[in-house]
Amino acid sequence: MKEHNKINIPLEEEMESSEAQALQQIQDKAFQQANDKVEEYLNGWKRAQADLVNFKKDEARRVEDAVKYGNEWILLDMIDVLDTFEIALQHAPPNTDREWLRGIEHSMAKMYGALRKHHIKKIESIGKKFDPLLHEAVQMEEGQGDEQKVTEEFRAGYMLNEKVIRPARVKIIK
Repeated sequence: MKEHNKINIPLEEEMESSEAQALQQIQDKAFQQANDKVEEYLNGWKRAQADLVNFKKDEARRVEDAVKYGNEWILLDMIDVLDTFEIALQHAPPNTDREWLRGIEHSMAKMYGALRKHHIKKIESIGKKFDPLLHEAVQMEEGQGDEQKVTEEFRAGYMLNEKVIRPARVKIIK
């Protein structure tokens, strides 16, 4: 009987050992799955953080643009008024009071100063090469000289900071 017990003892130890190995495998697998989930969640969190940083940068840029270009429509309305004054001065009757004309010119100069203060600048066109980003060709003429050179400006163009808010309407050489 003692021999039988001796035989059973190693079998029990083997069973305990194989159960321990199976349990260890299950624990290792569970640990690996938990680590995979942790890594997945960590990567998701990192992506969310990067998205938040990018969102903040984009939002700051949008706010900056809103401040930079938010008054664009008001400034364009002022430019339209100046265009009307210029047309009025060009078509003033010859017997118009000179003081009155100087007053209009002085008012226009003040308005141009206000536009410059708000970073509006006139696009120089006459004699320049046609640039579709700055100019709108409304007329073409046959002529000698540089091809696509601006020969006449029908309406001035303007830029707000570095953005064209109104292209110049021009005549160019074909």
